[in-house]
Amino acid sequence: MAPSINFTGFINDGYTRPAFVAKVDGIFDELKITYRPCTTEERAAHGDDIANQPLTAANKRASALLAKHIKSWSIHGVKADAAAMLKLNLNLFNRLYQIVLGNDAGDEEPDPIDKSDEDNGASQADLTPAVAKEGANAGN
Repeated sequence: MAPSINFTGFINDGYTRPAFVAKVDGIFDELKITYRPCTTEERAAHGDDIANQPLTAANKRASALLAKHIKSWSIHGVKADAAAMLKLNLNLFNRLYQIVLGNDAGDEEPDPIDKSDEDNGASQADLTPAVAKEGANAGN
C-alpha cells in the first residue's frame, strides 16, 4: 500500500480536491466541484495538444480535459461530460479550466446559514433549495 501523503502541492494518484466558484449575478450561479488537478505532465501534454489548433478544436479538447478531471459538480441532473462543458457560460468554463490546470484555487465558500439566522427573520422559504436542504441535514 502506498504511503499517505498530506501535502497540498503533491498530486498523488486518485487525489481529488473540492472547489467552489462563487455566483456572478446575471452570469452564472455558484458551483461546487470535486476535481482531480492536472499534473505537470498532463498540463504539458494538453498544451501540446491544443497548440496551433483552431479555437473550436481547442475548446473541444479543453472540454474533454475538464470532463476527465471534474469528478462531480453541483449542477443537478447534468452529467459533467465534455458536451455539458461546452454548454457552460464562457466565464464559468474558463474559471473551471483554470482551477483544473492549477492556476486558480476557486473562491472561499461562504459559511452555511446557521440556526441563529432563522431567529432573525429568515425562514426556510427564504432559503435556496440547496441551502434549505443543508440546514435540514445539519444535525445528521
